Amino acid sequence: MKKSLFIRIAFVVLLLVSMLSCSKQDEVYKGFVVPGGLKYPQKADSLLVQAGYNRLLVSWLAPIDPSVTKAKVFWNSGLDSLEVNLAGAADRVEVILDNLEEDTYSVTVYTYDAKGNISVPVEGSGTVYGPSYTNSRSDREVTSAAVVVDKLALVKWGAKTADLVKTEIRYKTVSGEYRTVEVPIRESQTWLEDFDNSEPISYRSVFQPKEGVDEAPSMWTTMDDSLPEEVLTLPKGTWSVLPLPTDSYWSSYGTSIVALWNNNTGDIWATPFDCPKTIWFTVDLGYHVSLKTIQWHHRVPYETFAGSGIRHFQVWGSEAPAEDGSWDSWTLLGDFEAFKPSGYNADGTVGTITADDEYHWIYENIYTFTPTESAPDANKVVRYVRVKLLDSFDTWGKDPFGYIYVIAEMTFTGTFGSLEERNLYVN
Repeated sequence: MKKSLFIRIAFVVLLLVSMLSCSKQDEVYKGFVVPGGLKYPQKADSLLVQAGYNRLLVSWLAPIDPSVTKAKVFWNSGLDSLEVNLAGAADRVEVILDNLEEDTYSVTVYTYDAKGNISVPVEGSGTVYGPSYTNSRSDREVTSAAVVVDKLALVKWGAKTADLVKTEIRYKTVSGEYRTVEVPIRESQTWLEDFDNSEPISYRSVFQPKEGVDEAPSMWTTMDDSLPEEVLTLPKGTWSVLPLPTDSYWSSYGTSIVALWNNNTGDIWATPFDCPKTIWFTVDLGYHVSLKTIQWHHRVPYETFAGSGIRHFQVWGSEAPAEDGSWDSWTLLGDFEAFKPSGYNADGTVGTITADDEYHWIYENIYTFTPTESAPDANKVVRYVRVKLLDSFDTWGKDPFGYIYVIAEMTFTGTFGSLEERNLYVN
């Protein structure tokens, strides 16, 4: 009986001690608990940190929690920050971090509600690009640039380079204004309309990294001088003989004058053996051009500054030749004597023929139509060409019969008189 009473008393004492201990622990716990629990605002969802030119574009989905009122963006190891008002935010919140040097940056975003509660952080990173990036890119090359016809120029481009998104070209117009034209990377040539060639053109490449949000232009490159004319080797497919009454001595020995424009220097045209030393023939080119050069291709090695090779000749041009074959409708475009690199003797005889002479005769032999006192309209636009042969090397300084001219090919360069004809005959 006494033992049972003792046990009951001990149980009561232990129960009282336990209750007292629990009461003290509750007081301690209450010191760490916020009434109603901790509140974390909605965080920056789907954060993107995108590279830009000396800047970063930071964006995330606009919060759907109406209690979220602002955000803070931290970068540069937390030394720099930007506060963003989120009231009325659209689908995405976008923040520009500007004036940054080329480097990789870590970015942290916190959101806040009106009571100052802060969200868990969201982190991202991005690499800024700038002048060092553009300097490491290769500009798209201008392979050629020329004035095709009056007030119209053509620029041709090389292949696309890494990260290139477009090219820009700037030029002066006839009205005095400056025009900038964007050239897509798929285009290999650009026409410049209303073109004033009094000032050089400028161009630059524009790049953009694959993940970048900004275009990055290179420095402008200005060409050294105004553009040259587009001088082309004139196509011969439309050339034909125009037989006029005073033209003479077409061919002999089974040759044909059309051999002069069949693009075969192994084929020749020869005049009759008994022709005078001054003869001429007329060619209808089939289009209108301003001639720039003429090149003779002779038989090799037979007429090298000798024999029936041409020593002195003239080229005349016309838009509408007189039907009677007279010279009244013709304009002298050039009067030429065969050039010999080592020069002739003082008395006009050929003299020694050097290796340079032979090379020039075979591979060059080109004469330029340049205005002179005797031919002030050397670059007049013409359709018909009359070639007047005045001397071979055998007949130079003499007036005999019994000599011939032998020529393998005749080639002209020039500029077309109209864009329509140019585009019709030039690929």
